[in-house]
Amino acid sequence: MPVILAPKDYELWLGVKPAIQEPDRLQPLLRPHPPEAMMAYPVSARVNNPLNDTPECIAPLGGGPDDEPWGGSRATGAGE
Repeated sequence: MPVILAPKDYELWLGVKPAIQEPDRLQPLLRPHPPEAMMAYPVSARVNNPLNDTPECIAPLGGGPDDEPWGGSRATGAGE
């Protein structure tokens, strides 16, 4: 499972000088990300090929941003 960090934790996780390497300081950042801050929706199979590095890889299938994502409602919070 990938780590999803809160923006306030980026600097600590990425080790901006001086780099933090003590597990006791980084472990608290490894917590579940709130599901209401995430959104899932179907995308093109183009995303499966690493040669395809374009915005189309993450565009919702079926059209625009108003399409209903999986789960029936749009999550708010992260990145908005």
